[in-house]
Amino acid sequence: MNFALGEDNIALQTSARTFLDKEISLAPLLKPGATVVDAGYDRNWSKIAAMGWQGIVIPEEYGGLGLSCIDLAMVLAEMGRSLAPSPYLGTLLGSWAILKGGTSAQKSRVLSAVAGGDAKLALAVAEPNGDVDGPGRAVVAREVSGSVKLTGTRSFVIDAASADWLVVAAFDETAGLRRFYLVDARAAGVTIGRLPWRDVTREVCDVRFADVVAEPLAMDDARLWPWVRDR
Repeated sequence: MNFALGEDNIALQTSARTFLDKEISLAPLLKPGATVVDAGYDRNWSKIAAMGWQGIVIPEEYGGLGLSCIDLAMVLAEMGRSLAPSPYLGTLLGSWAILKGGTSAQKSRVLSAVAGGDAKLALAVAEPNGDVDGPGRAVVAREVSGSVKLTGTRSFVIDAASADWLVVAAFDETAGLRRFYLVDARAAGVTIGRLPWRDVTREVCDVRFADVVAEPLAMDDARLWPWVRDR
């Protein structure tokens, strides 16, 4: 079996390195007292989105490139090498959750917007103690007047302050288990606060929910979370 990278993989890696070296600068973060607010998240995202990288693993039917995880690794390795500050990781994790567990309507609406560079995501799954494997009672989902509403706090949420949509793990009180939900990050009752993180190239946040309307994803936690976690 041949484990060597193909010519297309190497070409993608080379183009990613060239782009990042030319377009992404860490200079604003080298000043004393700099924080992630100075990292140029929005500016960098606009450049990255123009390259189409946010759609690497999104299928073509939703406007993405439909490439493999090996292709994704070529880009991620270069982003890691250059410490490129951007909401790429949060968007990737959220996209995977929607891709695997979302309804057809959620996939069409959200993944198409991500692939087009019009939406950013974040995956809110960690408890205040850092646990991500559930049952996750720090956020509770209750049915209120025919809709689902979330209350509680998710911690260490990567890229939440830049996100348009949040994919949130919450404990469904009726079913007695954890599920994942899609939430508008700008909805009433959502409060996002950046944490004073040592790595100023990465935006890490706490997210609080106070009776926030949410859409349940179609797939159950037992199948969805292991798939996303392994990636």
